[in-house]
Amino acid sequence: MKISKSQLREIIKEELGDMQTEPRHEGGTPEERLLNKLLIMSKVGSAPDAVSAAEMLGLGDDEEVVEYLAQMMNNPMYEPTDLGRRLVGYPEEEV
Repeated sequence: MKISKSQLREIIKEELGDMQTEPRHEGGTPEERLLNKLLIMSKVGSAPDAVSAAEMLGLGDDEEVVEYLAQMMNNPMYEPTDLGRRLVGYPEEEV
């Protein structure tokens, strides 16, 4: 599945929602939300930190995006597997 930078920005904005209101409602089915998050991580997973990841998306000055990416990058659920690393060409991790 290919996605443009503008589509990825829109997905991130949708996932962020309005951070000021509670409860936060995310659109789409749980499967769609998970796929969106995995897609975002596939694009920025090689970034060393959330600020760099946001800059990769052209959203480095958006604090909400940086915070959202930091939460995702710190969540072990979204870490690539060994197979996923090989498929997308991540550098080998040193043991």
